[in-house]
Amino acid sequence: MLMDLFEAIETQNLDRIAELLSRKADPNSLRSESPGWTPLHEAIEQLEDGGAIETLVLLLRHGAAVDTWDANHDSTPLLMALFREQKEAVRLLLALASGYLLKNSLNLVSDIIFIM
Repeated sequence: MLMDLFEAIETQNLDRIAELLSRKADPNSLRSESPGWTPLHEAIEQLEDGGAIETLVLLLRHGAAVDTWDANHDSTPLLMALFREQKEAVRLLLALASGYLLKNSLNLVSDIIFIM
């Protein structure tokens, strides 16, 4: 079911994403093949190609974590959105990331505020 979720995100099929998540597809699983992203990482990648912010909303409503590192520990979904300057995604992720921000230093918070 996990690969089906990634395929639905890659093809930007919101109905299929919603169906898979309602059938308990795990929004926090790491893809076994490179780059080892979570579905939320993939959804942020798809924003570059015209993907819908609603994909992120669906994943977040089903428990996707904004602070899960990819398999290589290169990036979290929040950092990925920041580095790609996807402001709408960053705002959405920050709105749901209070626990993440509490675990990190004030420097990260001030950096995020400066970027926004």
